[in-house]
Amino acid sequence: MKNQIRIASIILASGGLLAVTALAFAQMQEPVQIQVSTAVQASLQANVPTGAIRAIHHEAAPHTTLALANTLLAQTTQPLIDNPQVMDEPSVKNSTPLIADVPTSIDASANIENDYSSKLTRPGELISAQSTDMVNLFTTPITPMSADQELSLQPVIIWYDHEIIIEYPQALVTPQILKRSIARLLLSPDKLAAEELLSLKPIKSQQVPALYLKVRDQNGKAIRYPADAYAYVDYLIKHQAEEVGDDQERFTLVHIPITKRHLPNPVQAYQHWVQAYSERFKVSQDIVFAIMEVESAFNPKAVSKSEALGLMQVQAHTAGKDVYELVDRKQGMPGRAELFDPQNNIRMGVAYFGLLNHDYLKSVSNPKSKEMLAISSYNGGFSTVLKLFGKNAEEALAHINRLHPQQVYRILRYDHPSDETRNYLDKVMHAKSRYTAMLDLNV
Repeated sequence: MKNQIRIASIILASGGLLAVTALAFAQMQEPVQIQVSTAVQASLQANVPTGAIRAIHHEAAPHTTLALANTLLAQTTQPLIDNPQVMDEPSVKNSTPLIADVPTSIDASANIENDYSSKLTRPGELISAQSTDMVNLFTTPITPMSADQELSLQPVIIWYDHEIIIEYPQALVTPQILKRSIARLLLSPDKLAAEELLSLKPIKSQQVPALYLKVRDQNGKAIRYPADAYAYVDYLIKHQAEEVGDDQERFTLVHIPITKRHLPNPVQAYQHWVQAYSERFKVSQDIVFAIMEVESAFNPKAVSKSEALGLMQVQAHTAGKDVYELVDRKQGMPGRAELFDPQNNIRMGVAYFGLLNHDYLKSVSNPKSKEMLAISSYNGGFSTVLKLFGKNAEEALAHINRLHPQQVYRILRYDHPSDETRNYLDKVMHAKSRYTAMLDLNV
């Protein structure tokens, strides 16, 4: 086809992306319109003085395209990014890619063979191109892109219990876009919205991904770091991608399987109550399960030598009495039947740990120190723990706040008078780390 120009893609320096594929000026007899989205317009007006046209290809009439590209290059001040190979577009036979950066507003006359003139309008407008001997190549602003048109150039994320599907309009399907956007989804510390997939902002890979342990690669390995993500993305593109659509629209779907968690039976049995009471009393679920495991090995009928009862080994005359008075606002203490009931035992155990953490140890400033003190107090008694740090509560708490968490740990681990409590701290902390991973609580 004569006088055909193919603009493979437009990438803007602000990170906005508008892919316009296979744009043909057929015979250059009728006006052809290029649309620039309002989102692109806003980002350019607010942040970036220049945009860029990448990979301009020419066919059959190379002198026309080369002349246009040379004009754009003449008005360029700086490259957009160091690596020009941003996009891998399908190769065009007998075509030569050119790289050019274009100011957001160009109002210049240039000799483009036979005194052709060119003009680019403001972003957000339509650029009309027509040719009668290629005179007034770019003129006539029209209307901004509609919201529907703008959305059509964005991927869509569909979340299911068993998988995540990303739907890409075919105009966006290049290896770089697929790799970058899927890796961003896998590594993001927060659940991404679809409009964030194409962002060019750095990924916060130092933080644990929101999908960590929920998505695993083909070998069962959790996706934690960029190398893990990009290796898995290559696999997904090869084995989990499909093209769908009709003659009007084509899309590429990428399927990302979600790993189904296999929780131990005791966790499945009590998770509903643990979750509910953990939220109510602001205690992390992993600590609750860790205490339950270490205290009773998940035996709802467990009884200790000190008459601690049930799953969380609640003593009626200490922890049970405090919960009655400070949480339930009533006198007395729970009976044995009440503490052997799994749901109520969990409620009272979690409530008591909440009292330790949020009331009794409220003035402890470091959260790590506070957690270790609460764990030791749950097993060995609050007053006994405070005596390790001072003669009275005020002096002890002030001393604790002057110590590093590691110093607090050493005192609890080696100076507590009870062998059971000294070992208890390590046991609970180790169990907690397992439940943190098991329940995906580190994301």
